[in-house]
Amino acid sequence: MISAGANQAADETEKRPRVHSLSQTLRLIRSDIAFRCAYEHKPANWKTGLRMLRHPGVACVVRFRLQCFFYFNHLAPLGWLMKYLNFIFYSVVIDERARIGGSLYMGHAASILIAANVTIGERCILFHQNTLGLSPFLEPGARAGNLLIGNDVVFAGGSCAYGDIVIEDRCFVGVNAVVNRSCPPDSTLFGVPAQVIGRRPSTTD
Repeated sequence: MISAGANQAADETEKRPRVHSLSQTLRLIRSDIAFRCAYEHKPANWKTGLRMLRHPGVACVVRFRLQCFFYFNHLAPLGWLMKYLNFIFYSVVIDERARIGGSLYMGHAASILIAANVTIGERCILFHQNTLGLSPFLEPGARAGNLLIGNDVVFAGGSCAYGDIVIEDRCFVGVNAVVNRSCPPDSTLFGVPAQVIGRRPSTTD
């Protein structure tokens, strides 16, 4: 069961006004590239940033940021174009209504789907074949619920999450795991349905 506090947080998230200014979009793109440089132990300078734009994962994230900017600034055809290019090139579909924080890392841009009902914190790491917010087990017309994902969460290849749940900070979702219930911070999850099998070392420990 999701807590009353989490439900309240989800309601507040839905009511928050959407702002996608050009400066905000550029800051998000800059944070995405800077985090990738740090994650891959590469120098964070403009030359490295430009070279990284050739990487499918970086290009896909940049197009998503532009997609959001265009959709919410009355330039829907351009937003649709960004979304369509990600789908054609990489089979990546991210709804522009999904709320995704800065420093998004996409290791392998291949077959990733993020639905509109998903809220993701900072420094989320995705690999490939991740589905967030949708499930084949939902009956037609059923409400998927709000999937809330904290900061520093890692989704390994093939992992999925859906339902009215909260995945707390610093969780690691293992290969092909399916998360359909809330989990505490620093959890390591594996299996179908996913079970907490351990606890990741916290920086506060």
